[in-house]
Amino acid sequence: MINKPRFWTEKEDAILANSMLKSIKDGDTLASGYAEAGEKLNRSIAACRNRWNSVIRRNYETEIKKAKQHKMEKTHDVVGHLIKEEETLQVAEMNHNQKKLTETKLEEQFLPDIQHITIEDCIEYLTNSQSMKEKNQKLKAENLLLKNKNERLKLKYNELVKKKRQNEKKYYTLMKIVQQASKLNDDSLENKKLLH
Repeated sequence: MINKPRFWTEKEDAILANSMLKSIKDGDTLASGYAEAGEKLNRSIAACRNRWNSVIRRNYETEIKKAKQHKMEKTHDVVGHLIKEEETLQVAEMNHNQKKLTETKLEEQFLPDIQHITIEDCIEYLTNSQSMKEKNQKLKAENLLLKNKNERLKLKYNELVKKKRQNEKKYYTLMKIVQQASKLNDDSLENKKLLH
């Protein structure tokens, strides 16, 4: 028996939206959100992904932005905690090596600005990467055409050199014949003079 596709209810849409927002907020992948919603709704991951992308996502733009902001704040807090731990370790190391540190001059070290990568950054990078691949493929194709043209020109050049050598041989042969004919002509003239 063929299962007919079920229509989505508002309750199912809400469950899918909550799973996706939770996934975004926690910094998980979208695939994990689709999987979680699929289990709750007894639907396939593909069905959840299609419903999210085609219908639900546009209705939750504000919530998505808030979830991303929460994720960034959470990441910032984790990074801040790691920085504090690093500073604590540095202080302990400085105390341990105080004699060495007093002999050398310390420079102030500033931590670089922490930049957060957004989905838009990823999309822009991948788009640029794709366009670079396309440019690279075009350049490879152009390079191949130029190599082929170069090979044809080399063959043509070799043919011309060969023809030139053949023509030179013919020319020298012809010149020998002309010289011999001229010599024969001179000899016959001398013979005629001697006979007269």
